[in-house]
Amino acid sequence: MSDYGQHGTVVELSSGSTVLTLDRGQYHVETTPFPITFLRAGRTTAVVAATDWNRLDAFDLSTGRLLTERDTTWTKDQPPEHALNYFHGALRPSPGENWLLDDGWVWSPVGVPVLIDVAAWLAGEVYATEHGWALSYRDYAWDQPAAWIDDDTVAIQRIGPHDKAMIDGVELFDAPSGRRIGMFAGPAGMMWAHEGLLYVSATAGLEVWDPAHGVRTGLVSGFGPVAHNPVSGAFAEMAGDRLRTWTPST
Repeated sequence: MSDYGQHGTVVELSSGSTVLTLDRGQYHVETTPFPITFLRAGRTTAVVAATDWNRLDAFDLSTGRLLTERDTTWTKDQPPEHALNYFHGALRPSPGENWLLDDGWVWSPVGVPVLIDVAAWLAGEVYATEHGWALSYRDYAWDQPAAWIDDDTVAIQRIGPHDKAMIDGVELFDAPSGRRIGMFAGPAGMMWAHEGLLYVSATAGLEVWDPAHGVRTGLVSGFGPVAHNPVSGAFAEMAGDRLRTWTPST
């Protein structure tokens, strides 16, 4: 599956068999990465993905069964009761999977990072994705680096209301209230969180930031990771044809 596209496929790696085929339609699919993530759902695992430009669904990974059946059909003269004029974007679940950050946009265009209550959604409130709450409004800016510092605190890069006037840095948001609780200048690049710290793949190398004080506390010079293992804490980069890894000391 390409990052930006109409279709997606979930594959069982051990057998190579297709578990689920996804289609989000053709309407402005080039503007956001394909929205997809995995969540625990009781004793099974759910695949959460876009099934239209303005709709997310959850499927039982083991069976492919739709878990979020609901009516969002538009008619010519009447929108559905739970209408959503929102283009879903990159999906990032919180560590405890209580929240889902959706980094999408609305016309004109405006980037609108939205929080979705995962627990309520998978417990039967099937319209929870249509009634998430916006954290901020950013003219012409979405698909920004973001990371969950803990289960209630998410960091989103770039500060300011408009793409052309933004500065490098992060804004911190409290998920339960939806309020911005802090911000600091500096970080710019792919970003992950590990054990309460932010790690940013920057020009000089992998930067380590303390979000509680807004200061850079370390630098792994010359190392530019493109992936992070949240279980082991290891970061990885491709250097030519070689895979290099680095793990923070505990």
